[in-house]
Amino acid sequence: MDAPDQPGREAILKVHAKGKPLADDVDLSVLAKRTSGMTGADLANVLNEAALLAARKDQTEIRMQNIEEALDRVIAGPERSNRVLDAREREVVAYHEMGHALVATAAYVVWLYRRDAAELGPDDAVLEVGPGLGSLTKLLADTAVAVTAVELDDRYLPILRNELAAYANVTLVHGDILAQNPADWFTGPYKVVANVPYYITGAILRHLLGGAHKPTTMVLTVQKEVAERVTAVPPDMSLLAISVQQYGRVAKIADIKAGSFWPTPDVDSAVIRIALHETQLDAVSEKLFFQVVKAGFSQKRKQLQKNLRQLAADQTTLAHLLEAAGVDGRRRAETLTLAEWQAVTHAFSAYRRH
Repeated sequence: MDAPDQPGREAILKVHAKGKPLADDVDLSVLAKRTSGMTGADLANVLNEAALLAARKDQTEIRMQNIEEALDRVIAGPERSNRVLDAREREVVAYHEMGHALVATAAYVVWLYRRDAAELGPDDAVLEVGPGLGSLTKLLADTAVAVTAVELDDRYLPILRNELAAYANVTLVHGDILAQNPADWFTGPYKVVANVPYYITGAILRHLLGGAHKPTTMVLTVQKEVAERVTAVPPDMSLLAISVQQYGRVAKIADIKAGSFWPTPDVDSAVIRIALHETQLDAVSEKLFFQVVKAGFSQKRKQLQKNLRQLAADQTTLAHLLEAAGVDGRRRAETLTLAEWQAVTHAFSAYRRH
């Protein structure tokens, strides 16, 4: 294919510049004059390279200086003018094009792509919550056999349909994840890999962990404070920590500084991994477990023998149940391990059967 003429190059540049935050000093007509002989792919590489340079310098706009430097890099050698962006760079460029979200995605997306945190393989089915622009979705689709991406925001749908059109193994679902049943999409094991919207992290955890068809593994980007709470150990346990740890082993994989995002949020983030236990409680036992735990945490700084009193016939009976579980009633809920909560629940279960 012949290289485009100057008007053609300018038209191509306008197409690839669409959505990119260009500074006022950027003149695409001038750039078109300076790029004689370049193909459409070369021109796309120039703007992508400029976006990367701007992102690395924490700029909110792509300046002409960035474009000039990018042009020099592309012209410097054929291996650069025709190179394919690697996983990290694709992520940076994609988000930069929209002018918000991640601009320096750092290691965690590459982790997911390299199947470290999620341990993804070619036979895995994946559920992604909130695909946004589809950058992570494409990385997942390159690795897993099938990806179901659930997006609520109407504004992202046209972009997602365009970005994911070439991926036959991706199913895009428009809807609220909290109103969806994963069993409708997965008949076998599946994993959840997602950048979870912070304001509904707890609701998503409850929905997916408490559902009938649970995932085997969840790798989520959450608010750092949430990550610290769900990975807590005694004496700093919470209802959220117990609720998540009951379903699986939880670990914090990495912290992500707020500066990795653009615009910069007020808080840092973290990647957590939840590896679900192979054996889960039945529905009746699960209901009793959470009834006991919620009662235990019902009043902060109160002793167990006070908070759990509502579940027993009298104080003497409660004392016997706690003794049977090997737990001192004078302790507070945040000091108990998961195993101790399970022992207390077992004692209440035996009590109710008699």
